[in-house]
Amino acid sequence: MFEIVTRFVLKLEMSGPQWTLGKWILTSIVLVVWIALGNYLFVNFLSDWRAIGYFNFVRMIGYTSLIGIFPVALSGILIQLRAAQKHDEVASDISEHLHHTREDDQEIYVALEADNGQELRLNASNVRYVEAMQNYVTVWFLEEGGLKKEVLRSTMTLTESQFGETDVIRCHRSYLVNVDSIEKVSGNAQGLRLKLKDVSKAEVPVSRSFIPKIKELLD
Repeated sequence: MFEIVTRFVLKLEMSGPQWTLGKWILTSIVLVVWIALGNYLFVNFLSDWRAIGYFNFVRMIGYTSLIGIFPVALSGILIQLRAAQKHDEVASDISEHLHHTREDDQEIYVALEADNGQELRLNASNVRYVEAMQNYVTVWFLEEGGLKKEVLRSTMTLTESQFGETDVIRCHRSYLVNVDSIEKVSGNAQGLRLKLKDVSKAEVPVSRSFIPKIKELLD
């Protein structure tokens, strides 16, 4: 029942960069309380509902927590270690392809058009990444030897289509990345992260479904 409520009713994403340790701890606490409620109702059912009361419910939470904290903590640690190992293996696999990144001297210019008529024209090879935030996208690119950004009122879907057949592709539902600018790939329990050339203060997340496309362009 807990899985049905969290995954299908509340539609919580229990993976990826947004799934932090704090959220996992909070979910585990809710799970323990949920189990305690089930124990409380079951005990009352066996005793003809003579154990109903606030004190008995609090005591049941205490008993359930003492018993359940060890398997919950152990399973959480194992899940985190397994996810970290898996993502690290994928990161190493992608890193092997970085040495084969092609050097293409052809300059491809794109015109990114916003909903309000604003237009940003730039060399696709100078783009580092694009981040979506609600009804806006932020384009990070090189200009005059430095990293600059431009905010456009547009959608990620429209911006992606305007890059066409360039090396700037979707790597996450909220990010586009210039595959040719990937400098390092790392993995942890939350997923994969991309370190980009000329970008020192940010790393770009990668969703699992976009990994094959990145490998294809790096080959």
